[in-house]
Amino acid sequence: MPADLDAAAEAIEAFLRALDLPTEGDPELVGTGMRVAKAFAEELLSGYAMDPREILASDTSTRAPGIVVLKHVETTAVCPHHLLPAHGTVTLGYLPGDRVAGLGALARLVQCRARRLVLQEDLGQTLADDLVALLGAKAAGCVVALEPTCVTARGARAHGAEARTLAFAGEATDAFRTEFLALAGFTA
Repeated sequence: MPADLDAAAEAIEAFLRALDLPTEGDPELVGTGMRVAKAFAEELLSGYAMDPREILASDTSTRAPGIVVLKHVETTAVCPHHLLPAHGTVTLGYLPGDRVAGLGALARLVQCRARRLVLQEDLGQTLADDLVALLGAKAAGCVVALEPTCVTARGARAHGAEARTLAFAGEATDAFRTEFLALAGFTA
């Protein structure tokens, strides 16, 4: 079912009025409800329209046996607690089983999972789990490094704060973890 942008826009406008903001008299707020509705439906939460199984369904022609790592995939996620964005990067990698995904598929998988209402900790684990469950990877790892505006713009107001989370799935042995982190650019 497609998003009801008109209803969402009306809800945003009602939200602004409930905060006693001058929605009627401020020319900058004219059309804000629809802009916000479209931003969430078409961009910030666009991952709900993507299917991770479909993204990882096709193989590449290689059968490379080593770890595959894609670093610094820029993304934006939305915190489900405050509906505020967090921007940063995701680095993910895996030890192939019988299949190898294209690097573009890995980047699309990040957008599929990040462009949803998701906690950063869950995002990394979901991506690692997807690589094992949907691609058949033997092991997978994911580092998510985001600047959450729920920390930087409100609450603690810790400007420039970056949260990093690390997740593994499958047979993530100590050797795999060490090699993944080295390839990802993180050293102990």
